[in-house]
Amino acid sequence: MTKEIRRSHHPVGVRIQALALMTHGVDIRLVEQVTGMPRQTIQFWVRKARERGYNPYVDSRIRIEYVEDGKRSGRPRTSRSTGLSVLELVEQNRAQGGV
Repeated sequence: MTKEIRRSHHPVGVRIQALALMTHGVDIRLVEQVTGMPRQTIQFWVRKARERGYNPYVDSRIRIEYVEDGKRSGRPRTSRSTGLSVLELVEQNRAQGGV
């Protein structure tokens, strides 16, 4: 089997799949193969889901909030449309004699 280049981001659906497989006792090596997620990432999401309230002995349903990305600190990215709007304003300002 050839090694694939692995991405750093895994969609929520893949995280749910990994968590479900792990919950049902599937060997982690098989979960790695099926999902394309590294072992450490699988273990991270299992731990994170438990910290967020996932307990398969109480309720085996996996909620989105157990595996979704957390809030990120820092400045959010500027969208392309916002960037274009800023450029338009700068050009208008220059046309009107601004700096």
